[in-house]
Amino acid sequence: MYKGPFDHFMFYIGLSTDAKPTNVALGSRFFETDTRAWYIFDSSNWSIMPSKSSAAMYAITDPAINAAVVTTIVNAYDGTVITLTGAGNAQTLQPPTIATAGKIFTVVNNDTSTNNVSVVANGTDYVLTPGEAQSFIWDGSAWGRLI
Repeated sequence: MYKGPFDHFMFYIGLSTDAKPTNVALGSRFFETDTRAWYIFDSSNWSIMPSKSSAAMYAITDPAINAAVVTTIVNAYDGTVITLTGAGNAQTLQPPTIATAGKIFTVVNNDTSTNNVSVVANGTDYVLTPGEAQSFIWDGSAWGRLI
């Protein structure tokens, strides 16, 4: 078992046909936008991460304000992949119905997006450029950013 120290791992986004980076921190993640598969880096290889369902990520194009992060989506999915073809609308993370701490939700700005996505969690604005992702954790009363 490896106990650390850990570098900050990164999230990468691309197609299944893209070469995955190799000079990355232990625990880094790669999301394939075409297959919806997540991979984790173990210091030498990328391994597919098991998913709770085949629809673990919700995909939406040009969402209205908060439409990509409403409670029904937060409850049913592990995250959302947003594709913007024009100026985006702010997405304020809504609380899950089950308020128990520990829910993780990831917001991805698709690498094919043409604009940034603004995600608001607990009053803080996080701007995701195309190809960026950010995970958040529910602490029982508010969303916090996972580093």
